[in-house]
Amino acid sequence: MRTKRSSTTVALLAPLVLALGSGVARAEEVDEEPPAEHRLALEYLVGRLEAGPENISRVLRQYSAIESSRRWDEFARREIHIALLRALGKIDDPAIERAAETLLGGSGRSQQAARILMMKVLIGDRFPQSRDERVATLVEVTRSRDQRTAVWALRLLGDSRWKESVGALIDILRREEKENATESLTWNVASGELYRLLGKHAQRGETADHIRRQWEERGRKLPEKADFEPVASGERTVSFFGEMISPRSAFVVDVSGSMKQSTSVIDIAAERGRTAAGRGRILAGPKEPKIDIVKRELERSLSSLLPHYEFTVISYESEYRPWRGRGGLRLHKASRRNAESAVGFTRALEAGSGTNIHDSLAAALVIPEVETVYLLSDGVPSVGGDKNAVRRRVDALNYLLGVRVITFGFAAEDTGSFDEEFMQRLARENWGWYRRLNKR
Repeated sequence: MRTKRSSTTVALLAPLVLALGSGVARAEEVDEEPPAEHRLALEYLVGRLEAGPENISRVLRQYSAIESSRRWDEFARREIHIALLRALGKIDDPAIERAAETLLGGSGRSQQAARILMMKVLIGDRFPQSRDERVATLVEVTRSRDQRTAVWALRLLGDSRWKESVGALIDILRREEKENATESLTWNVASGELYRLLGKHAQRGETADHIRRQWEERGRKLPEKADFEPVASGERTVSFFGEMISPRSAFVVDVSGSMKQSTSVIDIAAERGRTAAGRGRILAGPKEPKIDIVKRELERSLSSLLPHYEFTVISYESEYRPWRGRGGLRLHKASRRNAESAVGFTRALEAGSGTNIHDSLAAALVIPEVETVYLLSDGVPSVGGDKNAVRRRVDALNYLLGVRVITFGFAAEDTGSFDEEFMQRLARENWGWYRRLNKR
């Protein structure tokens, strides 16, 4: 049996197709159960691209309008994003170069979604420009006044895994150092991308010249698998368990019941200083409750934040509890008053029950302007969604946000459960890395 598309569907699609200047929204005969509205839009937009490269700019404008309208949920919008990314990636016509130049040279947030999409296309195999030209374009975008756009340009230099991009990231570090901006967001993100690519050969906090020497000594070759060797927190005071803190941070810490169990945390500073021959035995301190370890380190970290930093703290068990702003989370300046308030919140943390990584991490990712989320856990997701649900939700939320997720874990010892591979994958899939805090 076949029926005409419902008048409701036509009405919902009308703004979309009118913006594209098409009459596709007329009543057409379709199956009794037509595809979801967002898929009709997806098919139309992809169809426009396949019809000819002259439609690229118009499709990208409409794509940004779709993202701005939030007509569909994050899963549906991500489906459109991925489909357009694939379709644009197949185009090697000069028209896509012109569209990229116009789009990436613009400003304002109305086309932000399209700019991010185009930058992803830029590092694809078929984009009709040399690597040097594309790297130069991304480097220029890193100077954007829009934080999200600039961070994405740095992320994608890392994602390309080109040796030209590594050189460019080192140059960006050096540029920031010359401008005495080694605590800037740009310096921090570029440093993080180099560490993500090179691991111990580009330790966080090292100078651009030092990293360049390491890079040249390696013959300008990326390691097959980066070794994320622990960093001694004493070398950099603005740190969390030895990990340099981003100027735009959210700390998401587990306070489930198992955090009352005792463990021995790895002595990061001592471990860093040992020779390769002596690394068979992991150095660890005395046993104490995990929640006490985390509270002490978080208090130290919050007290070390520089005044221009912005941050927030979220604790979670079966539900998440923000330090401030349950009705709408945001970052707060690291003033003395705010730091003291957050320390007070930290000191009052008590272990509860359940492990709701799903909702707490989702809440952190959508905080405006957050750049890095530090997620700490000693268990597996038990409330809100399982491991697969967490990864799906994060993937759906983060495709345009580009937030780095760095994970920390207390591996299971005598009792309890912990999925280290899950924490590793969650970090790896979101521009981050994983730290185990205790010995097995």
